[in-house]
Amino acid sequence: MKKALRKNFYMEIRHSLGRFLSIFFIVAIGCAFFSGIRASEPDMRYSGDAYFDEKNLMDIQVMSTMGLTKDDLDAIRAVDGVLDAEGSYATDVLCTIRGNQVAVHVMALQDKMNQVQLEDGRLPEKENECVIDADYLDGKNLKIGDKITLSSGTSDSLEDTLKTDTFTIVGTVSSPEYIAFHRGSTTIGNGSVSAFLCVPEKAFSLDVYTEITVQVEGAKEATAFTKEYEEHVDSVLKKVQAIKAEREQARYDEITSTAQEKVDEAQDELAQAEQDLADGKKEAEEELASAREKLDAAQKELERGRNQLAASKLELEQSRNLLISKQKELDQSKAQVEQGAQKLSEKQIAFTTLRNQLAQLKEQEESLEDQRQELLAQQTQMQQKKDELLKAKEELQQQAEDYQSAYQQIYQPLKKSYEELNTQYELLLQNYEALKEEYDRKQEAGEEDPELKAQLEQLEAEKTAMEEKLTELKANLDKMELEAKAAEAEIQKNQTKIEAGLTQINEGLPAVEAGIAQIEEGIPVLQDNIQKLTDVLTQGDAAILTASRQIDQAKAQITSGQQQIDSGWQQISEGQKKIEEAQQQLSSGTKEL
Repeated sequence: MKKALRKNFYMEIRHSLGRFLSIFFIVAIGCAFFSGIRASEPDMRYSGDAYFDEKNLMDIQVMSTMGLTKDDLDAIRAVDGVLDAEGSYATDVLCTIRGNQVAVHVMALQDKMNQVQLEDGRLPEKENECVIDADYLDGKNLKIGDKITLSSGTSDSLEDTLKTDTFTIVGTVSSPEYIAFHRGSTTIGNGSVSAFLCVPEKAFSLDVYTEITVQVEGAKEATAFTKEYEEHVDSVLKKVQAIKAEREQARYDEITSTAQEKVDEAQDELAQAEQDLADGKKEAEEELASAREKLDAAQKELERGRNQLAASKLELEQSRNLLISKQKELDQSKAQVEQGAQKLSEKQIAFTTLRNQLAQLKEQEESLEDQRQELLAQQTQMQQKKDELLKAKEELQQQAEDYQSAYQQIYQPLKKSYEELNTQYELLLQNYEALKEEYDRKQEAGEEDPELKAQLEQLEAEKTAMEEKLTELKANLDKMELEAKAAEAEIQKNQTKIEAGLTQINEGLPAVEAGIAQIEEGIPVLQDNIQKLTDVLTQGDAAILTASRQIDQAKAQITSGQQQIDSGWQQISEGQKKIEEAQQQLSSGTKEL
């Protein structure tokens, strides 16, 4: 029976040798992969622990929304089991990189704990210098020496946290706080931290710490990620949490005390202001009483001046009536001269009309010349505008070519990175599925394998991180394509505007040139009419001059009488002037009162 079974076994192998070999090698590869994973897991754990110890990675991180003071730092150092504690500053901000905003975690370089590993460049020394996440810099179009701009991402000013918003990249670093792809979450931007920045402690403008990092006694002797390490750190963490309520109340009392001091200072200032107001009111009442006495004396003086002014006005009115009577007699004599001058005036009016016509013709000539100059200027401006539009059309075409070239230079490398990462993801997925199949098989068989489960969970975490990275790269590619389409639409819109402007100018130039030609034809005709009218006025002026001399001789006879009257009016005018000055003085005095 056994011989027949063995013979049948070998016959089955010979008839399906390919399937047998495939199964054999699959099993062999699975065993080799499983053995490698089991052998490398302790080494990876020890390597990570050695790296954390070398960089003095914290064991506990204490944070507070109201900030942490030096008293809080001393209280934590005094907790039993705490080896050392160090205050530090950190904040989440939005970073503008190549026109895009991403959320980054900005933290101060510490003297003892959480030491960063310098990958390239140097550490920052000035307030406006920083080092950036090496993994992030490798995937972006950034380099050492570039400047980045930060913003708070909220309604608060960034100056409340940092002394400057612009930093120069002087190096790249790795941090023991970030050993995975994920950089954490935040309440600003898209909710995900993309990278971290390290700056000198003096770059922060805060009065209190934002966090305190703690190292536990004996934690370095234990291996990270083990139950022994976690239990040892948890025991000290509970002691730190035990002083939480006490330190929170102390911080609250400190803040309320400072606020009360400011309220007391404001109340003191208010009391002083009320005292100053009472003193000023008393002084004003004294000045008002003195002013009333001066006002009464001034009113009496004004009354005497009004009586004297009334008497002077009466005397002046009598003199004016006498002078008017004499003026009427002289006017009767002038009437005879005016009758002779009436005819001369009519002729002068007629010639005045002709002069107005001549002036109008000259104004028309000047207006036509101004219009011609304006049309010439418009012609020049339209030609210049046409040249400018043609130049702008060439520049826009060049800009379109430059943008297309720049787009290809950025888009293709990003697309290549996405394809390479996708290939890595597919390979990782194959390994994950093979390990998952092995794990499911053991579960069905009722076998428990904690190490295989841990390996499966680690691969699953790596797969999740890589999926998030692929999603981010795909979103960036889609965004670049949308921006490229928008830029092409904007360029096409500007080209349409330029073509419309050129069409408008080409249609308007002939009309302007026709207007110039029409004005140049009309100016000579207008100049001929002006010359004819000028000749007529010259002859009429000679006739009017002869008649005017005859009238002047008649007027000379009454000049003597008029001079006497004028002298009288001069005296009246002087008297009137004196009365007005006196009246003005009285008015000024009344206003002052």
